Amino acid sequence: MIRELLFIACFFFIVENASAADSVAVRKDSMGRDYWLYAPSKVIPTRDYWLVVGVHGYGGNGDGAAGLASWTKQRDCYVLGPSFPNNGYQLLLQDSDTQLVKLIEDLRKTSRFKPRVFLFGFSGGAQFVHRFTQKYPTLVAGCAAHSAGTWATGGQWGELNPEARTIPLVISCGQRDTDKSVPQAPFGRIEWARQFEQQLKSGGFAYAATYPKDAGHNYSPEAISLTEICFKSATGKAETLAAQRTAVAALLAKGDKVGAEALVARSKVRIAALGPSARPEATLEMSLGVAHNAALEGLISAKPHQR
Repeated sequence: MIRELLFIACFFFIVENASAADSVAVRKDSMGRDYWLYAPSKVIPTRDYWLVVGVHGYGGNGDGAAGLASWTKQRDCYVLGPSFPNNGYQLLLQDSDTQLVKLIEDLRKTSRFKPRVFLFGFSGGAQFVHRFTQKYPTLVAGCAAHSAGTWATGGQWGELNPEARTIPLVISCGQRDTDKSVPQAPFGRIEWARQFEQQLKSGGFAYAATYPKDAGHNYSPEAISLTEICFKSATGKAETLAAQRTAVAALLAKGDKVGAEALVARSKVRIAALGPSARPEATLEMSLGVAHNAALEGLISAKPHQR
């Protein structure tokens, strides 16, 4: 009986994912590499849509966009699944980062997208998306990186970029995911994830992290929930934060430094009202607010010619 139920469950899982992916044919980008693009069932020509990029794990390809193809039915967005060379894309090698930048630029020529994209990746995909976010902060609205085998904690592994502090970033790793991804890795996955989190915290980044107790190297329910939170935070607050920055800049242009400082002060009050909480959404919102206010205060304190 159990085997029959498992067979039925697997059957419906395969059918559901196939229905989301089979209607889209593989395409070639300007570099001759494969990609899949999934569109909403009904596209309104005058609307700007969010573009979600799902990056495959090591050995995979863009088919299904790392499992996010069905998002087009649930969130009214486009989903992109690029295929990267499976020999270093995790560290942005083989021009994999340039590949994605060019692909996004080309897609904008025929479709209407928001100015920034949302990135998702698991395992090898997580390695790519969090590094891409640090290298191209002006292109990214939010990033969900789960169970990465390596993290940008310095040296050959990459560095955190202060300009990416206000981009919502969520990370996760199962507490049973202790193995090293490659022999030369200095840490196992869970230990490295925790070290990366400490750097995010000390650097004032907008982030939230979870380490499911019973999870191994898999996309856990906790990670799924955190991805949802990140997407909502990134896409719901992106315009709001951009508008606040524009407002502060406008006040400074008029010489009204007091008014600019008042805007930031009101934001600080809203953040404080959240209070201490272990909820991931509150953690992310608080760190996002703190990071954004730090950036605004930097704008306020900068000399006029530096703004």
